[in-house]
Amino acid sequence: MQLPHAAPRAAPRTRRLLAALPTRRLHRLDGAAPIEQARGYRITDSRIGCGTCQGVCPQGVIEEGDPFCIQAEHCLHCGACYEACPVQAIERTGE
Repeated sequence: MQLPHAAPRAAPRTRRLLAALPTRRLHRLDGAAPIEQARGYRITDSRIGCGTCQGVCPQGVIEEGDPFCIQAEHCLHCGACYEACPVQAIERTGE
């Protein structure tokens, strides 16, 4: 089986994308391997309603309204909205 030409570059790219995901390391008390837990995001009152976060969300899970709302159950936790917000109105949460 012959892989597409881009396949050799896919693994490093995938590792970089996964490494960029916001995670929190939880250590188990019984000495087992650590567990990675993804964090969530919330939109704060400092928002300006520009819609930039909506435009960069690959899943389209940010709903316009007052306030804007992130549908957490469909969020990829990619951080695109967090990075794109011009007024830092999106916070990472431990949820």
